This record gives sequence, C-alpha cells and structure tokens, in this order.
Amino acid sequence: MIVFIAGMPRSGSTFSFNIARRLLEDRGSVYQEPTGDLLGAFERLGGAAHLLLKGHSADKVTLQLAQLGAMKVVCTVRKPADAIASWMTTFGFTLEQSLGHMEDWLRMFS
Repeated sequence: MIVFIAGMPRSGSTFSFNIARRLLEDRGSVYQEPTGDLLGAFERLGGAAHLLLKGHSADKVTLQLAQLGAMKVVCTVRKPADAIASWMTTFGFTLEQSLGHMEDWLRMFS
C-alpha cells in the first residue's frame, strides 16, 4: 500500500504519519520517507510491503497519482492563522516566509 500524508504545516501531520506507520507495520514492512517525490521513494523502497510518505508539498507525478486514486492520501488541516503563528513561533520564520510555506501547501491542496 502507498500512503501519502499531505499535511498543512503545523497541523498534526507528523502525528498522523506516526499513526499510519504503526498501522502499516502491523501489516508488513514499511519504507518511510519525508518527501513528496514518489518516484524517488520507489527507487529506495527495497523489498518493503508498504510505502509511507509525508510532505507539505508534492511533485507533479505524486499529485497525479493521488488524483487517480493510486494511493491513499491523508490530509491534515488546521486553521491557517493558527498554523502560521505556530510556524513562526516554533521555527522563527518571518510572516512572509510562513505565508510562503502556507501558499505552497494550499497550491498542492487545490
């Protein structure tokens, strides 16, 4: 199974990633990677039964496969103002930088 955690920044995507990993581990070996590069992850998959990806953005191929239903997608969302404030507080980014990260995710989500 292929699962992509497509989380809004600071929305609980890491928590969701950890839950998905645990559920998949009960059903076989898991290769996990924090990326939106599905094809690259396939090259590194080895003999794992499941592929688990996490990212706040994704490449075109990953998005197309998600739209086709070729993988499971978990999308975590948080009130944008709270996510931006958390991003700034946690990582020290400026408002402009934080808005840029949020724009990238919204572009992927759309």
